Amino acid sequence: MLWIVNKDTSHQIMSCNVHRDKDDKGENIFQIWITRPNGKNLKLQESKNENTIVTIKEAIDYAIEKNEKVLRLA
Repeated sequence: MLWIVNKDTSHQIMSCNVHRDKDDKGENIFQIWITRPNGKNLKLQESKNENTIVTIKEAIDYAIEKNEKVLRLA
């Protein structure tokens, strides 16, 4: 499992997924959701910029593939 350090919080995660939603104006909002060992999901971050969320997802996937223990998000 991987620990994500994001600003002033840290979460141990098992998986992550990207979700696309709409805001009140009908504009796309992209979100990254993580699954924690307790089975609960948590929205880690959201942005109107899809590349921002995809970059985070790719960083998490890379850290998991390389058996990293901690990933710090800036």
